[in-house]
Amino acid sequence: MLIKLSEQLEKLQAVKKENTFVAGKVFKDSLKVGGFAPEMVMIAAGSFRMGGEYSSEKPVHDVSVDRFAMGKYEVTFAEYDKFADTT
Repeated sequence: MLIKLSEQLEKLQAVKKENTFVAGKVFKDSLKVGGFAPEMVMIAAGSFRMGGEYSSEKPVHDVSVDRFAMGKYEVTFAEYDKFADTT
């Protein structure tokens, strides 16, 4: 019984580790209609200064973003059409 519990705990820890946020991690969600969504890459939170020397780029200011995921590749017309058809 103890062996089975420890095996289950190891499996749960592996799933938890797999689902944690790791910058640079590539993932692909499965779709309810079958197949997979496009590959995504996890992007870490951070901040940067936005703006420049031209009047249209002022005022220079700090921008902060929370962590997020971004498509690894551009969305193709075929991928967009599939999305539009299923939603």
